[in-house]
Amino acid sequence: MSSVDGLETSSVDMFEEYIETSGWDFARIAPNAIEFTRVGKWQSYSFALAEKQTAPGMHLTSYFEINVPKKGRKKALRKLYELLNYFASEVPMGLMCHEVLREDGLDIIRWSYQWYFSDQMELDDVRIQYVLDTALAELEEFYPAVQLVLTKKGTVEDAYHNAIPEEYGRA
Repeated sequence: MSSVDGLETSSVDMFEEYIETSGWDFARIAPNAIEFTRVGKWQSYSFALAEKQTAPGMHLTSYFEINVPKKGRKKALRKLYELLNYFASEVPMGLMCHEVLREDGLDIIRWSYQWYFSDQMELDDVRIQYVLDTALAELEEFYPAVQLVLTKKGTVEDAYHNAIPEEYGRA
């Protein structure tokens, strides 16, 4: 909870206000949770954001659909899982996994990220923008790597290095 103009407001309220001001489609799905959509350069991404019940913090989840070929599905999924493991070992933000939804076999990649607030941290539009932009950037980097692996146009290492630019130093 934060205090804005003397009124108590939840973290979800603050995110909702930012998302609404940004013009993104959203819906309040519970008192402490919202869903929203962001358009990226590859596709639209669905997000769910909820306040954590166990400690001060938030849980942000997103997913995007993928097209796993029917022919050679087992081999394609092995490469996809290898890519997911490679990303998990190399990329510190969030966790990605593959899921099959419904009986019609809709394949998705789900991305999940949790963060906790310290007593000294004030949630503001700058922090909200940073979290939401970083989440979208993670998905936008990962999406083409998935496509490379699923279309058999590269190795897992190639896909990863095409998605994540090489680091040449730190500020």
